[in-house]
Amino acid sequence: MKIARNIMIGAVIGAAVSLLDRETRHSLKEVWVQRGKLIRQLPERIHECRESIGQLAEDVVYTAEKIKEVAEKTPEMIEWVKESYDAIKHKDLRLKK
Repeated sequence: MKIARNIMIGAVIGAAVSLLDRETRHSLKEVWVQRGKLIRQLPERIHECRESIGQLAEDVVYTAEKIKEVAEKTPEMIEWVKESYDAIKHKDLRLKK
């Protein structure tokens, strides 16, 4: 237990000594200012993320619906192409005769 206490005391003394340097104090102040700005922006950033996720969800649903429509229409389109091909083929055979 004494070693942990002595380590903590040493850390506090080291931090206090480092704060005697003007440049270190200035850097520390800048870090705290930036930290404060980030904390104040956090709710806005969370809101933006939620909106983006909501938009993404809407896009996924829209895309899934379109894929379903295409999947449903594909057999109809294949049938239409076959019928068109057969009609053209029969018309071509009649023209050759």
